[in-house]
Amino acid sequence: MAVIRSAFWLGVAFLAIGPHANLAESATDLAQGAIGVGAAYAQDQIATIACEDLSCTGNKVLVSAGLDMAVQMAGSTAAPEVQPVLLDAPFPAPRTNLRD
Repeated sequence: MAVIRSAFWLGVAFLAIGPHANLAESATDLAQGAIGVGAAYAQDQIATIACEDLSCTGNKVLVSAGLDMAVQMAGSTAAPEVQPVLLDAPFPAPRTNLRD
């Protein structure tokens, strides 16, 4: 019964994910969206702060610029394509004939 149950749930998972699903791309898109929403929320919260002096205004500008830079850095992280390095197999040491 456990084998049948396992086969059923594996089949359901296969149908839900799909045979040609690109999970890495989906996760990257989801992360990009989350970063964008979080940065937009933070920008809104910063905009609601009422400043009366120059240091507060400067801090708001710096934090806003930092958020923009963080969003740009997160958007530019593309997974580099890594090619396997083929190395020559090492040759064994020559055998010595110690009996002679």
